[in-house]
Amino acid sequence: MRFSLGLLCSLAVAQAKDVIENWDIGFVTTNRGLDQPARKSIGVNGQFPLPVVEAVLGDTLILNVRNSLDVPTSLHAHGIHQFGTNYYDGVHMVT
Repeated sequence: MRFSLGLLCSLAVAQAKDVIENWDIGFVTTNRGLDQPARKSIGVNGQFPLPVVEAVLGDTLILNVRNSLDVPTSLHAHGIHQFGTNYYDGVHMVT
């Protein structure tokens, strides 16, 4: 049993991978509805809605970001548990 559990754990670690995303954040023109006029929105790599990033437990997420906006920006994520590190998610000084 000990050998099997060790083998299972090592297989789980072997499955982990680097998930690499390259994002260029900039303004795009969007039309969110048929009855609404087009307007300027924030997109990633020229597209809106924003891309979904998928990773599993053990993966390392590498997000290379270029801010092509004419204003400073920040990122925050949904679906990531920030255990004791909520200062890494969202607007500075807001939890």
